[in-house]
Amino acid sequence: MKIRSQSTPSHKSKVLNYYHQALDRNFLTVKETESPKGNSFPNSNNISNEVMTITIDSINYQIRPYQISTCSLKIVLIAELNSIKVVDRFDLYVANAREQFIKSCCKRFSIDELSLEEDLYKILDIVEKDRDS
Repeated sequence: MKIRSQSTPSHKSKVLNYYHQALDRNFLTVKETESPKGNSFPNSNNISNEVMTITIDSINYQIRPYQISTCSLKIVLIAELNSIKVVDRFDLYVANAREQFIKSCCKRFSIDELSLEEDLYKILDIVEKDRDS
């Protein structure tokens, strides 16, 4: 049994601290676009501040790549529905990571998993096309 000391910050405070650091570093900057074709992702492993915003079935998705290569599509994905947000950083090529994101969204948004899975595949296609262009 692990006992947590009083001086250890809680998970919530760690998350809030990380969120504020990300805002300070402009990691969560959003560029509003009408279509995803306006933004382009880098073809390198460098961190980029570019954000792609798309809407699928009334869910707004903000996509920010942080490691794009031929074997990984690591992104920060923010899903928002009715002012409720889900934020996660994961590799779109990893099925378990996609599944975890889908479960988090289903829990917060109270919608079915199938539609969210289809959304992630659409996002995957968009990111791949943009990476290859």
